[in-house]
Amino acid sequence: MAEDGQTEVTSVDSPEESTESSPKPSPLPLSSPSSSDDFRALILKRMQERNLKCRQFESVFRSFNGVVDQLQRQRRQRVNRTESVGSSNISDAQVEALRLELSDVYKKKSINDQCLLESNRSLEEMKKRLDKITKDKDDLETLRDKLYGRIAELETSLHRAEEDRNNARDEHLALTANYQALSDKLQSYESERIQLVQRIKELQEKQADFFNAEVEQHRQIQSERIRQQIEAALAEVPNTFDDLCPIGDDVVEQMGDILPVHCAAKFEANDGEVTSLAWLGTDLFATGGSDKIVRVYKMVPGGQVEKITTLAGCNQTVTRLDWDPVKRSVLASSNDKTARLWNIDTGRLMVTFSDLSDKVSAARFLPNDQVVAGSFDRTLKLFDCRNGKTIRSFFPGSSVLDVAAYGTFFLSGHMDKKIRLWDGRQSGPVRTVEMGGRVTSIDVALDQLSFVCSMRDDTLASVDIRTFVTLHNYGSEQYRTSSDMSRCVLSPLQEHVAAGSADGKIFVWQTNTTKLETKLSKKGHENAVQAVAWNPSGRGLLSSDRQRTVCLWL
Repeated sequence: MAEDGQTEVTSVDSPEESTESSPKPSPLPLSSPSSSDDFRALILKRMQERNLKCRQFESVFRSFNGVVDQLQRQRRQRVNRTESVGSSNISDAQVEALRLELSDVYKKKSINDQCLLESNRSLEEMKKRLDKITKDKDDLETLRDKLYGRIAELETSLHRAEEDRNNARDEHLALTANYQALSDKLQSYESERIQLVQRIKELQEKQADFFNAEVEQHRQIQSERIRQQIEAALAEVPNTFDDLCPIGDDVVEQMGDILPVHCAAKFEANDGEVTSLAWLGTDLFATGGSDKIVRVYKMVPGGQVEKITTLAGCNQTVTRLDWDPVKRSVLASSNDKTARLWNIDTGRLMVTFSDLSDKVSAARFLPNDQVVAGSFDRTLKLFDCRNGKTIRSFFPGSSVLDVAAYGTFFLSGHMDKKIRLWDGRQSGPVRTVEMGGRVTSIDVALDQLSFVCSMRDDTLASVDIRTFVTLHNYGSEQYRTSSDMSRCVLSPLQEHVAAGSADGKIFVWQTNTTKLETKLSKKGHENAVQAVAWNPSGRGLLSSDRQRTVCLWL
């Protein structure tokens, strides 16, 4: 208060002036001055970050500071005025004006307080939003880092996949080139194979010509003597069995099958195993075995046999013999994957059937100049006898152990225990029947109404060829099938069935009653019997074993 009695009004700066007079924080440099003042730079950086965050609320604080400053000025003015009232006469109007002014100040203060509260609330909300945004930002950055890592992995995988694709393409190109080269080689090998097959055929023809020349030379030396012997033998046929069989004239003259009772002749036929026998009439027969030779014998008076000729050409064991009386030809199958045809009168090798890939187990004559052969390569081949070419191939699916002719049809026995009936005009079997074991042999009756077969289960069976129904079974406790190539035989009038056993005995059964008629063993075989053959006249049974021996039973 002034001494002259007037109210001293203290000047109060306006909020704007107060705000302007207050020092503003100057922006600090963002870069660090030096490595020794890192903590100062960090403090300055954080203060600058705080100022940036709070800059949007700067106007609110300025307004608040202005209101506070104005209120303080008003209070000082009021105090000064109150003191001046006591010393001087202040009019009521002035007091009322001051009161109203003070009321306005309070109102403004209230409004400013409300604004401050709202600003604080907004600040808190903004802080929360900022925290949430910061957290979301951190999460997004983490997710971004993961995605960047995943992208890097995928890029690596893509790079590997591209490398693998390139490698696969290179390998494909290499394999394609290799395949082309192998195809070219295969083509060249195929051409070479065809040439070799042709060469083999030519060599076989030359070999056949060589054997024929050799046989012809041998034939020229002995032809006259052999012809005389054959003519003499044919002239003496009615008396042959009279000399061999001491039973009597009544027995010889009777018709029908004669049951053999004793061994009339025993001799060594082939060098090694004798696997097949075949009658070439009533007094001539052929043998074949492991010595690769087919030998032809004849019966002579006095219970003896005489070798007539030999048929050479096979390179391995002879497995099956067959006889064509019309053309006087002998057919032999062999383990050298071929079958061969000779003329018995000249001894010449006529045809070689070679379109087979494994051992030929059996071969038989068929009508119309045809031959059927079965092999271990699970095929049957139908050949033309005139040129040796294959007419048709059959695929039964099992190794063939024996074949038998049935008119224009033929039968085959297999390792899968089945017998199949074939028609040469069809590719598949007409009928099939399953037996009790591997079918080692088949022999068709002369009336072609039935056939008998032997099996590895040590039994034989008679089967109706029209219905494929088993009619009779034959067996014995002592009978044992000797091998997979063991042969059985029916007598010409189908009265008896004969088969050789592993113990060297010959078992003969009655066909219709299945009765075991006899066992032939005295002065006979000492080894397993492989083959048997009944004389077409019904009188006489041939048998062979694994040790050269052939026996004639009468």
